[in-house]
Amino acid sequence: MTEFRLHAACKQFLDTALPADACWFHIPNSPRNKVAGAKLKKMGMKAGMPDICIHYRGETLYVELKAPKGRLSPAQKDMQMQLARAGVRVMTECRSVEALEAYLAQFMPLKARLAA
Repeated sequence: MTEFRLHAACKQFLDTALPADACWFHIPNSPRNKVAGAKLKKMGMKAGMPDICIHYRGETLYVELKAPKGRLSPAQKDMQMQLARAGVRVMTECRSVEALEAYLAQFMPLKARLAA
């Protein structure tokens, strides 16, 4: 599965499964060109931010999605260490919707589950 397909599948799952008092969004941290990248950096974009941010009842969880052979960049590893020091939970290298479901089920009641 490509990373794009994983993102799309996780989006569909999150829209269906998260409880009503949860809020999530994708962090588009890949500018299309150098000019856009420079502008976003001046506005506060940080290299290595995880792909997904989920807020639930005062807690924040981040999820880094990766294709089967994808690996964390040095900037992603550094950012995940910063987030951990700040007391934020980060799921690193999520490679399937099933893995995302299992991770989230530890922290919140899900409205929907994947078919067994």
